[in-house]
Amino acid sequence: MSDIISLIEPVFQPIVDMDGQLYAYETLLRLRGHTERSPQKMIERWEKSGFIQTVDHAMLRSVIKVLERTLIKSRIAVNVSIKTIESNGDSYRTALLALAAKTSRLIVELTETVEINDVAAVIRFAAACQAMGIRIALDDCQERHLYGTENFIKNIRPSLIKLDGIFLQRCFNSGDTDEMRRIIELAHRFNAGVIAEHVSDEALKAFAFRFHVDFVQGLAIGKPKPARFSLNYHHSQNQKQRDKNTAAESLSANIAVLNKAQ
Repeated sequence: MSDIISLIEPVFQPIVDMDGQLYAYETLLRLRGHTERSPQKMIERWEKSGFIQTVDHAMLRSVIKVLERTLIKSRIAVNVSIKTIESNGDSYRTALLALAAKTSRLIVELTETVEINDVAAVIRFAAACQAMGIRIALDDCQERHLYGTENFIKNIRPSLIKLDGIFLQRCFNSGDTDEMRRIIELAHRFNAGVIAEHVSDEALKAFAFRFHVDFVQGLAIGKPKPARFSLNYHHSQNQKQRDKNTAAESLSANIAVLNKAQ
């Protein structure tokens, strides 16, 4: 396990609300020295072989190590394969406790890249996590996928549903938004927030918020970066807020002076 951990360098991508306020960081698996490139093809092979269980556990430990030496105290989202949950969800859930102790609120994203064979096991895992105060998110939700069905959402009761980026872009390009609106409305009916993923520009961000998503994530907000760089987003947002407060105070002072002069 230690050899695998040494090969992993988690990157952090901000998730923000309509006002640009940081909601959480999603941690994404990258190989050390290659933080700009997603190892998605390797992940797919690991899921087929079952090795993904080892990688999911190694990723948790890698994130814990990063949080121990940085100032990140925000919500953290981690991804877990359905294969890991079906094979030994209890072991993974136990491992989550160490990470939950390092962050203000932990989110576990159930990835969509393999078919679910044991729905009951996934429901049990979600319920057990929620009983521990860990939030569940359904990743890359789109039309014709189990994650977008009312029955599955009703049973899992996720805190968050993430709209698949390709699906979002297709709705934007075609103007056909019926399925997207259905998923968003369904999520809100079950009190789940909606995150639009892979938001690449301001037009797509405005489009997503127009249809009442709650949060956005993507290159228009911030690239996935190692923790030492991701902190810059939080600091820059704080500086913007301080600048706004200073401007507001200055305006109030000027108005007061004018009122006295009248």
